[in-house]
Amino acid sequence: MKGIWTLFFGLLLLSPCWAQKPITAVYLDAEAAAGAHFIGKNIFNSSYFVKDHVLVEKRGNAQREYQNLSLGPLDFVDLVNPMQLSLFYKRFNTVVLLDKELAPIKTIRLADANPQLIPAYVGMSSQNRLWLWDDATNQLGQLSLQTLVFQSLTTAFLEPVIYRSSDVNYFYWISKDNKLFYSDIYGKVKQPYTLPPFDRIQIINKDKILYINDNQLYYLDLPSGISSRIDLREKSISAFFFNTQILSIFTDLEIKNYLITLP
Repeated sequence: MKGIWTLFFGLLLLSPCWAQKPITAVYLDAEAAAGAHFIGKNIFNSSYFVKDHVLVEKRGNAQREYQNLSLGPLDFVDLVNPMQLSLFYKRFNTVVLLDKELAPIKTIRLADANPQLIPAYVGMSSQNRLWLWDDATNQLGQLSLQTLVFQSLTTAFLEPVIYRSSDVNYFYWISKDNKLFYSDIYGKVKQPYTLPPFDRIQIINKDKILYINDNQLYYLDLPSGISSRIDLREKSISAFFFNTQILSIFTDLEIKNYLITLP
């Protein structure tokens, strides 16, 4: 009996998370992608795509587009604020802010005000600022949209970074050894978790993630370490996006939408 309990506690210490009963996903509908790259959905259920470096918004039968081909490839679209989208064109170190109608609000040429920066990631933050990860120094900072002054929030991060994302309150990054870090808008950095292996991941907030491992989608509650498999009708999952209970599984041809309720 003693040997059994020793084995049990040994497995407990080695296990990255506890398994919980599966989460049921209810199929809603499907959308044609028509070869466009699906970016995600906002809280108003609008779908966003990029095709030939043009941003496309679809909602029902309505469609809007924004393009600025003079800036080169469109590298990143931040949908965290549905009233003000952020588009990053890395070739020319330029950020374009759009309103909810995809009309331009402001164009920021980062090289003019901050030529020392080599941005690797740009996203919307709170208090009229942008998150910006600078590859030149491997530091996280924020850029004021009013003054265009860049303020570093962290010291140089020495480990290779494999993933970055943000919401208005937190910036997240994952190191090569699967350690999750996050910083608030004041530069207070925490490294609370080592993540399980993943092929793709979405950080929902500082306590919740979704990830694919070995063609299976999981939800992980980070504080408790409880992991739940998400039951889907898909036999193969190449990519996904989650926002406000809508889980979208997509390829270049089709997006399938499901309703899920996370614990």
